[in-house]
Amino acid sequence: MTRIMFTDPTGTFQHRDEHLKQGILSMIRKARHTIEIHGFSLAGFYDEEIFDQPLVHQLKRGIKLSVFGNSGKEVRYIQSIYREYQPLCYRWANENAPDKSIYHVKAVVIDGLYLYIGSANLSKNALENSSEVGLFVEDHKLAQQIEDFTSHLIEKRFLVVVD
Repeated sequence: MTRIMFTDPTGTFQHRDEHLKQGILSMIRKARHTIEIHGFSLAGFYDEEIFDQPLVHQLKRGIKLSVFGNSGKEVRYIQSIYREYQPLCYRWANENAPDKSIYHVKAVVIDGLYLYIGSANLSKNALENSSEVGLFVEDHKLAQQIEDFTSHLIEKRFLVVVD
């Protein structure tokens, strides 16, 4: 199944599906094994109203969290919030990257099956106040491609573990 969802701060666009924020929350609630968060800007990720309750509920059930981000500072912050659940956290290793490269992926992968990929940073502002679009797919092959790309970046040391 493939769906497209929007955040429309104007409230004027008529669409038949969930709003983008609700789509991401629905995916998180479906998790049975793993949640992967890929974000360029994670500074606004932690927000009790948006992610904390459904995410912590899943982490308490033993779901494994992995976070991949551009900024070491932001990834460390997320790591500190969820430390008791031992998340795997990675940051972009600028020193190994070609000039001016960044980790600009904005995606969520759940259980290697459900995939969100879109324009929104995973923040309250993006999910409530910005015009954003996201594609939601239920497909092992597409989710695997994101995981393969991430594994490649880790292998080549462009993404490195945050301790």
